[in-house]
Amino acid sequence: MKDRIVAFFSGESELPRWFRWLPLGLLVLIPLYMHAARGHTATWNHDLYQNDQKVYLRIAQKLKTTDYEYFTPRQRTPGFSYVLAPFWKDDYLHQEKRSRVSEVWFEKGKQVNIWLSTILLIGLYFFFHATTGGAIPAMMATLASGFLLYVFRAGYTQPELLYWSLNVVAYYLLMRMLWAPTWKVAITGGFVSGVAFFVKAGTQPLLLLFVVSFGVKLLWDWLYHKRRPQLVTILQGATVPLVFATVLAPYLHGTYKVFGDPFYSTYSKYIMWVKAGDDSFKHEMYAIMNAGAADHPITEQDFQKTWNDNIEMMKEKSPDLWKTLSAQPTPDLPTLERYLRDHTAAEIIARPIDGLVTNHKRIQKYYTSAYSFLGLCLCAAGILTLFNYQNMWKLVCGNLPVVFYITGFFTGYLVLYGWYDGLRIGARLILSLYVPAIFSLIWFLSRKDNKIVIKIGKGGIDLQRVLFTLLFIALAVKVVAVLTGELYAEYSGA
Repeated sequence: MKDRIVAFFSGESELPRWFRWLPLGLLVLIPLYMHAARGHTATWNHDLYQNDQKVYLRIAQKLKTTDYEYFTPRQRTPGFSYVLAPFWKDDYLHQEKRSRVSEVWFEKGKQVNIWLSTILLIGLYFFFHATTGGAIPAMMATLASGFLLYVFRAGYTQPELLYWSLNVVAYYLLMRMLWAPTWKVAITGGFVSGVAFFVKAGTQPLLLLFVVSFGVKLLWDWLYHKRRPQLVTILQGATVPLVFATVLAPYLHGTYKVFGDPFYSTYSKYIMWVKAGDDSFKHEMYAIMNAGAADHPITEQDFQKTWNDNIEMMKEKSPDLWKTLSAQPTPDLPTLERYLRDHTAAEIIARPIDGLVTNHKRIQKYYTSAYSFLGLCLCAAGILTLFNYQNMWKLVCGNLPVVFYITGFFTGYLVLYGWYDGLRIGARLILSLYVPAIFSLIWFLSRKDNKIVIKIGKGGIDLQRVLFTLLFIALAVKVVAVLTGELYAEYSGA
């Protein structure tokens, strides 16, 4: 037995045969995952008015009752509501106020999302297996995603889990286009990106990043690899945004007909430019929404009238805030131009930084095990890089567009989500980077060219296997910590 262990960690032997059956353990963990998700939502999620949950349920209800002819508001993309809609029944109507979302429909929606998250995790396992090239890395990425993050969010009627799953697949496929473009990857990448956008509009910056990165690829191939850009390669790159737009054509056409902009959204057009830092931002947001900006174009006068009406309503509800706001002049409609006019460069730079600091503290507190496991994966990747720095440098130089893409993805979204923290949205936006980060690190750690044997005396150790073993043990400890306490200790839903 001792000789087998030594041979395994020295890299002289392959994995034992019984390791082939290890992924079957995931099937045993499915009931445990669902039980834990239900336990968290039973402990914390009792209010459908919390965190926009009612919005997605209400849209799903309207879609089903209008035979999917309902024009969905352009504040949130409706993909998740389309998933919920088939589960709606007339029995779920609110008995007193038919326009409201009933508790019965709320409970049904939570159960649907728990089942959906389970299916998504099974799908992610096969995706991780195909991309990392092994059952063990795929298991680690799936367990880290499911038991350290998804289980906290499964029992909420929100689109994050569906979006996160589609987002990591789109992230990989578009990255794959930068080193091995094919028609199949281009079409699949464009399709998945389009579906992800329909669930949550956060995919749009990813597509823009891909277009820029693909331009960098063509230039780098020409200057560094001495390969002139081929027409077929350019057409394959152009296929991605073309398929993306084709998948979304009905939605984009409907948006253009009403707003004159196929990608119009109240968030990107107005809400992200409201003044952040005090409670007045809420009332600018409410003024935009109450003026109907998600349903039709609004004017400066529409916004200002709604703002004044909101202040009048606050006289009794919040007299202190009413005094503060009523003493201020009525603001202009929030836009990018207004924000640049009213803020200094220092204030603009400080906003996303402050948001990142706040989100860092939130994740440390509410997702302790996920946070620490991500840190361990970063450390492991750093160790492998130090021991293999010469090959890493060649890898970076040979694949600079990929490095540009990965760096742009995480840096760009961190800045964007730090900016949105000024609206007190919470950690749910920045958490969308967790699965791509875990996947990227495990994908990097499992690369065959990262196999490093360190000589010790007459023998040696396979550093890659040692690191994977330590990470697997750490992951198991953290899963136990989540299931036995962390899941029920704090509200981590949104």
